[in-house]
Amino acid sequence: MAQKIIRAISLIQPWASLGAHSLKRFETRSWGTAFRGHIAIHASKSREALDDPGYVEFLFEEAGVPIPAWWPRHPEDYPLGRVIAVATLDDCWRMTGERIAARSRQET
Repeated sequence: MAQKIIRAISLIQPWASLGAHSLKRFETRSWGTAFRGHIAIHASKSREALDDPGYVEFLFEEAGVPIPAWWPRHPEDYPLGRVIAVATLDDCWRMTGERIAARSRQET
């Protein structure tokens, strides 16, 4: 049987988990793509944003979304260095000043 190849995007935690649970709907990159379809969400090995224990709470608070009871509470609880979900890439937009101003910190 032939193997299917799927494209992937690597995100630093907690943004990878936010995307995996549909709490992050947009990803900002300096490049565009014509690709549309299934894309794997890969959680990088970086713990950079998890070093500040209040940062994840801040992201949810700023987005006006309560933190789900099942959400990881400790940096070591986040999956790192592996694919954690498959999403669908529907569109790709050029980031204008208006779009940048409208996004939340959860979307960065």
